Amino acid sequence: ELAHPEALWEEFLEALEENMRRSLLETRTRNLGVRVTGAMDSRGESYKVLFIVGCRQGLFPRGIHEDPLIPDSARQVLRDSLGYWISPKLEAYEEEKLLFYLLCASASERLYCVLPRSSDDGKAQTPSTYLQELCRAAGTSLDEERKDYVPRRPFDKIEALVSRDPQALSPKEVSLLLARGHDDPKPFYARAGSWDADLLSGCTDRLKLLTSAKELSSIDGLVESPTAFLHELNKRGLSPSALESFSSCPFKFFSEKLLGIKSVEEPSASGELLPWVQGKLYHSILEEFYERLGKSGFWQTDEDNWDADLNASIEKIFKANDWRTIGVYPVLWEGEMRRMRSHLFRMVPMDIYLLREMGLTPSRFEAELTAKAGGIRIRGIIDRVDKTEDGRFRVVDYKSRWRKGKLKNLVADMSLLQAPLYQELLEGEVLGSAYLAIEESVETSSYPWMQEFTGAEWSASREEVLDNIKKFLSQMRRGEFPIAPSEGRGGACEYCDYAFACRKAHPATRHRAEHSKAIKMFEAAHEVPVLKPKKKAAGKKGA
Repeated sequence: ELAHPEALWEEFLEALEENMRRSLLETRTRNLGVRVTGAMDSRGESYKVLFIVGCRQGLFPRGIHEDPLIPDSARQVLRDSLGYWISPKLEAYEEEKLLFYLLCASASERLYCVLPRSSDDGKAQTPSTYLQELCRAAGTSLDEERKDYVPRRPFDKIEALVSRDPQALSPKEVSLLLARGHDDPKPFYARAGSWDADLLSGCTDRLKLLTSAKELSSIDGLVESPTAFLHELNKRGLSPSALESFSSCPFKFFSEKLLGIKSVEEPSASGELLPWVQGKLYHSILEEFYERLGKSGFWQTDEDNWDADLNASIEKIFKANDWRTIGVYPVLWEGEMRRMRSHLFRMVPMDIYLLREMGLTPSRFEAELTAKAGGIRIRGIIDRVDKTEDGRFRVVDYKSRWRKGKLKNLVADMSLLQAPLYQELLEGEVLGSAYLAIEESVETSSYPWMQEFTGAEWSASREEVLDNIKKFLSQMRRGEFPIAPSEGRGGACEYCDYAFACRKAHPATRHRAEHSKAIKMFEAAHEVPVLKPKKKAAGKKGA
């Protein structure tokens, strides 16, 4: 207050938060674990347990020879009499002896000296003289202490551990033993003591299924009929988004809906505005705006004074969701508000013009509806429902961006079902569905701001689409939820939240899926021929 008497409370909080953030110190963690380092780098360090590797003659100590040009006697005269600092070569033995002593003294609990019995070409190796002196100082001999011999061959080494100390076996070593021909893993697990033998045996049985090239099994998403889930699904109704999830990959649907694995929206590490937060803000602003227009009688006049209402709606929503609640940096939030405002003021006049041209009035917002279509219960929440004076409807769904192509082509592949099924939720004649991409325009992004799926297109394709949905439901009743990879740029796998649980990169799993009857039936339920463009007949060639 003394420095800036006119400072606002928000500015004070912002400055306080910044200073507190700067004052935080990172907590240091203890350096636990295994260090692999050289002997020279270990000087002055302290260890609980130390392994000195390579204690053989010629390596530690290394082989040292006099310089043939300047022998040690000449070097000693140059150093002691003439003052040139040049050490005799053989004095390096004393330096290495000191280094070995320092290493031995740095181990506080245990010291292991490791030496190879033979070289790679089979030649016998001589133990280090330092090691022999160490044993003599300890009142023993090297031959008495050298009792633990490690076999050279890997499998012999593992077999030796089995008979001597099975608890020292790692899971990888046990796996190698089983792969070598030990059929029953339980004796190894029982010896280890701390391992659950039944659990590990079950895992090995499933590994056999996992590597098999035969038909799909329980590890591939084939389960018993989920009757309780289907009963609840029929009671609540199927949402178009759930059907789209199954259509893209049954295993994704299985992970989300049956296993209950929830996708977690990761917080932005750099304080950026998350896409789902931006979409929610757009929805709230447009809902507030069109409700204002309806209450003010805007649609009953020919006036074009909607700017003030849009400004008021934007200010109201942004005020209720400031940078603190959104979780972004203040400067970034200011830029995002300006960007979103710009997009809204570009899209809204085009939307209002089209509404008046078609004689439509926004009548319902965030409408939660259920209906039956071809014996299938469907539910959904429609962003906006437009209505004409004679009682016809249009479904409107807001999108921040839309670069997936035409709705008609996506419905023809059964990859998008929201646009057609939402038309089933409304009673009466439906003109069609429209997706409004708020941030798209031919001028700014070269993509159209609106995509449509007409009522006529839905009437023509309704029977085929509903028949495919029934095939999806039949697969659900049979408990068939295999993986259906869709790679490539823009494919379902690129944005899947369940890639961590999917084995699409596993060759055996992929082979089983690609050659299974379940996948063939699944792929057959993705055709809507009536929406496919008809191929032109090839013209006859001239004589």
